[in-house]
Amino acid sequence: MAELETAKQVETTNPKRLVEAYCDLGELYQRQYQNDEAEKQYNLAIEAANKAFGVGNAEVGKVLDKVAQMKVAKYDMETAVSLWEQSLSILESTLGPEHIEVAIVLSNYSELYRKEANYEKAEELCTRALEIAENTVGSESTEYIPYLYKLGCLHRAQGKYELAEQICLKALAIIESTYGAEHIEVARHRCELATLYRSQGKDMEALKQLESALEVAETALEPKDKELAKIMKSLAGMYRRMGRNFEADRLDEKANGIRYGVAAHR
Repeated sequence: MAELETAKQVETTNPKRLVEAYCDLGELYQRQYQNDEAEKQYNLAIEAANKAFGVGNAEVGKVLDKVAQMKVAKYDMETAVSLWEQSLSILESTLGPEHIEVAIVLSNYSELYRKEANYEKAEELCTRALEIAENTVGSESTEYIPYLYKLGCLHRAQGKYELAEQICLKALAIIESTYGAEHIEVARHRCELATLYRSQGKDMEALKQLESALEVAETALEPKDKELAKIMKSLAGMYRRMGRNFEADRLDEKANGIRYGVAAHR
């Protein structure tokens, strides 16, 4: 609230900040499931953007994307589609069809069709977003990964496991080359890859990924980090699935010690 008041005071010199402040407040209300209040703030953001930059400007396009996402959360799919189409029309006409902001909206828009199991349309939007991202941020950038990941999830939902695996491995390679093999993001992506392998019944491949993920996490995270416990639980579940109950029990005990502050028995 204080940030919004500050933004209002400098509206004439920094109107973009006022628009952002309304959006920030809208997102805050949305996280609290106060969607009506969130929508009011987004509408104020649109009014402020129209006043400062003219009707149909790029800032309005960005806000419409946020409102559309909120409409999906309220299962108002018809309105969400209309808002996303408006958002894309504005952004493509003001920024150009190959701008990264267009890719962001396309990626968000694809979620609607994924939820409706219209995978063909969702994949069409995701693929276009990925192409734009490749041409703007580059295919070796970490900013490229969310677009890869979303397309990979779509492939997995359709049972296209080979394509999903290729995408996961590509994302992992980007992370390792950017941050190094011992970064926590590497552990997270290995966990994602393990989930993919497990869904195909490739238990040994999943096990290798989870063991590697835990090894990285134990180096990258503090000993009492809850994320470390989560990875331990995942690996324990895999051990148990493979009949390695002793190892599973030991890891479960260590994970519970982290989660609940109970010392593990030696």
